[in-house]
Amino acid sequence: MSKSYIEAGMYTATIDKMELTEDAQGREVVTWHLTVVGGPHDGETLQKRFYTDYEKVREFLKKELRLLGLDIKNAKDYEARKEETYGKRVEIEVVINDEGYPVCYLKGLASSKPKTNRKNKSYSW
Repeated sequence: MSKSYIEAGMYTATIDKMELTEDAQGREVVTWHLTVVGGPHDGETLQKRFYTDYEKVREFLKKELRLLGLDIKNAKDYEARKEETYGKRVEIEVVINDEGYPVCYLKGLASSKPKTNRKNKSYSW
């Protein structure tokens, strides 16, 4: 993954897909593919990874999936239900790590309506 030009901050994104694969070192990794919605980074894609060889990471993944409304018990359950998340709008916090890469933290589901800019809001009366 190349370095992102997205700044640290809060963003709305959609979940495009999730996949369970192995990396070059043979570790299981769950990757979420996200696309930023709105703002100056509209359309920019991000990846959120979970290295599931570690119990703490699996528990963190399950916690974040619960924020999406999925109670997942194991990898088989995850594979069967992951598509339920596709297209969901989520709120994420992006933090840039020491190497300059974005790290995404799920904060929850986004409202179904995009946020409006009050300064440019027009009224019908």
